[in-house]
Amino acid sequence: MARINDLPEEDCPREKALKKGIKSLTNSELLALIIGCGTKKLNAIEVSQNLLLSCGNLSNICNLSISELKKFEGISTVNSLKILGALMLANRLQDELMKNLFKPTYNSLIVFKNYIHLFLKESSEIMFAIYFDRNNDVIEEKIISKGNENNLNFNIKEVFNFKDYLVRKILLIHNHLYDSCLPSNNDILSTLAIEKIANEKGIILLDHLIIFKDKYFSFFDSKLLSNN
Repeated sequence: MARINDLPEEDCPREKALKKGIKSLTNSELLALIIGCGTKKLNAIEVSQNLLLSCGNLSNICNLSISELKKFEGISTVNSLKILGALMLANRLQDELMKNLFKPTYNSLIVFKNYIHLFLKESSEIMFAIYFDRNNDVIEEKIISKGNENNLNFNIKEVFNFKDYLVRKILLIHNHLYDSCLPSNNDILSTLAIEKIANEKGIILLDHLIIFKDKYFSFFDSKLLSNN
């Protein structure tokens, strides 16, 4: 296999980052920067691609131990520490940003900027939920439902399928694949139904964001929720 240094300059992560900016790099190219060099058989990009292909996404890599990471070809103890360290910094950065979510008041733009990456390459509609405690700290994040390219069908009760009794606020995010970020009639009706159940449980439905490409719609900003 070709070494990174033997690849065309535009395909080398370091040169690409210097020329086009670090944001232009794919996840495998970013990991290749961390890994540095590959093996006799695989270059650093191929090592990274194998890791991502096996784990599925960066979140799953975060859950691996050092010994589990070392089982992948081309990843040493030092590389394992570098990868997990970089991902931990990313997690802590997101925690810092989310702590500003309510300072001085709730800001939907912060949510959009922090979570748009989850939806940019999706070929199906997804409903994602974030759960907060009374101190506005994130307790849990999870995908509620995943539909297809045409629609998203889910049971409203799935939103309330959590075990932590400390949940006091819920924030929903889902994506549209076509047309715009404006809510459909079904989006509005289901959101209001969720808010009604939440109120009965003493929980606030903080917002429901609909993302379409690089734009979003906020039920909170549009004053469609009772907590406005």
